[in-house]
Amino acid sequence: MTKVLIQNGKVHEIFGASVPPLTPELMAQIAEAPGNVEEGWDYDGLTFTPPPPPPPKSASPLTAEELATILVTKGTITDSEVLAIKVAR
Repeated sequence: MTKVLIQNGKVHEIFGASVPPLTPELMAQIAEAPGNVEEGWDYDGLTFTPPPPPPPKSASPLTAEELATILVTKGTITDSEVLAIKVAR
């Protein structure tokens, strides 16, 4: 087991098997955790859980051609309107 400092319900610091001298207030926030726990994990007083995975990276922006194809396919605009937009550019 590893000793960790818990602050605001999260693993704030990992010490390993021994804890350096700390204030009594901080010592009261020390918990024993499994060796796989990492900083930032949640702790509810009983269970350690990893944070949720980061959201997927957003896709690259659409080109004007790709957007036009999507809008025509959905019936939002017509081929003629796409042509008018291209001519206006």
